[in-house]
Amino acid sequence: MYSALSSALAHPPGGIVTVVLVAAVIILGAILKRGFRRTRATSSSWKSYIGGQGLLLFFFLVLGFALAWLSLYAGPNPHPGRVTQGKLVAYHVDPSKGIFVEEQDVRNCPHITVFAQTAAPQDGSATIVVYGESSKVARHEIGRMDMVAGVWSRWEIQNSSDRLTLNIATGAGAQPATMVDVLVFLSSE
Repeated sequence: MYSALSSALAHPPGGIVTVVLVAAVIILGAILKRGFRRTRATSSSWKSYIGGQGLLLFFFLVLGFALAWLSLYAGPNPHPGRVTQGKLVAYHVDPSKGIFVEEQDVRNCPHITVFAQTAAPQDGSATIVVYGESSKVARHEIGRMDMVAGVWSRWEIQNSSDRLTLNIATGAGAQPATMVDVLVFLSSE
C-alpha cells in the first residue's frame, strides 16, 4: 500500500487525482454504510418521500431540462459548432489600375459580412464603398471601409437589398494600395 501511494505521488497530476478519488470513495462508502444501518426502509417511508420531497425534486428536474432545451433552441447560437451556410466570394484587386466595381445578387442572403485588407504596399491604403439596391429603394450607400495594410477590417449588416455593389478604390492615405484582399460572405440562413 505504501509503495503504491509513493509511486502515485511521484507522478503528480494523475497520481494525486487517483489517490484523492480512492480516499473519497472509501470515506463516502463508510458514511453511507453507517447511515443505512440506522434507518430502515419501509414502504410507508418511500411513499411519503415520493409524495413530498421526491415529487418536488422531480418537478425541478423536468423544469431544468425544459429551460435548458429552450435556451439551446432560442438562444443566440442554437447549434454550437454548426457552420453557417452561405457563399464566400474572394477578390484580389489592384485599385491603382482604376476603381473596381462588382455586383452580387443578394436577394436570398439575410446577412452579409465583408472582410478586407490591403496586402501591398506595406503602408498602402484603400477604400471600399458598399451600395445596396432593391426594387423599392434606389441605389444607396450602406457601408464604407477604410483599410490599411496588414489589418483586416470587418463590416456586416442584416440585408434588406436585392443587389449589392462593391466599389474598391485607392484610399486617402499617402501611399495608394496596389493589392487589396476582399472576402464577402453571403449567408443563406
